[in-house]
Amino acid sequence: MSWQKKIVLWSESFAALLVSVWVGLPWVVQTLVILNAIDLIGGYIVAMQRRAASSRGLFTGIVRKLYLWLLVGAIYQLWGKAQPEVASLAAGFYALWEFKSLTEKAALLGIPVPGVLTRSMQVMQEKYSGTDKSPTTGTQIGKDGVTGGATQTTDQRSEG
Repeated sequence: MSWQKKIVLWSESFAALLVSVWVGLPWVVQTLVILNAIDLIGGYIVAMQRRAASSRGLFTGIVRKLYLWLLVGAIYQLWGKAQPEVASLAAGFYALWEFKSLTEKAALLGIPVPGVLTRSMQVMQEKYSGTDKSPTTGTQIGKDGVTGGATQTTDQRSEG
């Protein structure tokens, strides 16, 4: 068998493995993964627009997302069989934080964010976070909400 055919065979096998893992994930975890990817790309776009893009910032973002997936995986491992609703709630909680981050990045890019989303995200921030920072992005929210008070992420401040 030629090396080209071996590469194709390995690629097909890897793709089949990814698809089988993806199909086996609960929908809330699939949603979290999709939102993570969109948020990572959005963060890089915002950083590029602000001329603050760096490999360190991108690496930090990727490490946060990977650790979040490990955390959610551990939660599913501990509670997934006995109490799947607990594991789904945890994944849903982090998915909401990712969505909050997406709305913050939209505002930073000048995309209008409906007031109901801004208020909902602000309430979530105040109710479920002991600090004024998002647990998944480090992004802060100002007193007047996402559209008027979003500031740079902690990574952008330390690099800038």
